[in-house]
Amino acid sequence: MRRSLAVSLGGLLFLAGCGASAAPPPPIASASAKPVGSNGTQPSGRVRLAYVGPFDNMAVMWVAKETGLFQKYGVDADLMLIQGSPIASAALVSHDVDLVEMSGPAVVNSVAQGADTVMIAGFENVFIFTLMVDPSIKTIADLKGKTAAVTLVGSEDDAVLRKVLRDNKLEPDTDVYITPVRDPGGQLAAFSSKQANAVMTGGANIANLKKVGAVPLVDVGKLRIPFQSAGLVTTRAYLSAHRPEALGAIKASVDAIRRIKSDKAGTQTIMGKYMKTEDRDVLDASWEADNTFMEDVPTPTLEGFQEIMNERKVTGRKPEDFVDLSLMKELEQAGFFKR
Repeated sequence: MRRSLAVSLGGLLFLAGCGASAAPPPPIASASAKPVGSNGTQPSGRVRLAYVGPFDNMAVMWVAKETGLFQKYGVDADLMLIQGSPIASAALVSHDVDLVEMSGPAVVNSVAQGADTVMIAGFENVFIFTLMVDPSIKTIADLKGKTAAVTLVGSEDDAVLRKVLRDNKLEPDTDVYITPVRDPGGQLAAFSSKQANAVMTGGANIANLKKVGAVPLVDVGKLRIPFQSAGLVTTRAYLSAHRPEALGAIKASVDAIRRIKSDKAGTQTIMGKYMKTEDRDVLDASWEADNTFMEDVPTPTLEGFQEIMNERKVTGRKPEDFVDLSLMKELEQAGFFKR
């Protein structure tokens, strides 16, 4: 049995208001001991990395792990699954994990509550989800009085759904009931059992929902609305003490994005392992989403964080409070992105 993550009670309570309601499952992967970096030196110490679910945009961490890119840049990576961005934020705050691939809303939530969480790379910088609905629903107005399923309150799909509803003069939780169901599998089950009439989701789950009769109502990704989606997140305290490891993780992530876009077959093999599927439709949809929306130069966007702040009605903060752009600037000045 692999080593499991122990998230402290204090960390979980810290983000209880963000919708965290279940303990994380055990990790599904961990690194072998003492790999050698590309410069021939041993990494300074193990780095505990996490991703927040079996979602296609988590493939950056999977590919970096499975193709040896963390090792290439001297990162002794222990990769684990923590289900849901709110719970992963709690793990960062309680120092149970060092770096997490997760979305911007959880960063805004935790910083607004006094944490030193910060995003250092932005892999996807626009809204990327699609609103899938029962065929009887023809317009967004038809959702009034209906139920929509998200993974967790405070997660990215929840934020996107709330924006779409408000932009169409529907009030979340009043006009449209929003139910959290933990993960994409829960969304699929809720729709299949008619407990939910709509699902805000992306990538692989779109293909699964189509198979049970759901149809797309709004493809939010095509609108290219700035929004800080998946990125690499840490704490300012960890960054201050472990900047070389954080830089190495970003380098590995950039190379992983290049690998994802250039090696469809290899990427889909890795996706299948972590998403636990061999369904060709699911894997094709997953790869297409990553190929379309992942940034070649993954700089977090201030506009994307401003959008989250607007949606959450966060005041007394500015977008710069949620990001540290210095590592990306350092790599850009060194010519890393021109290789």
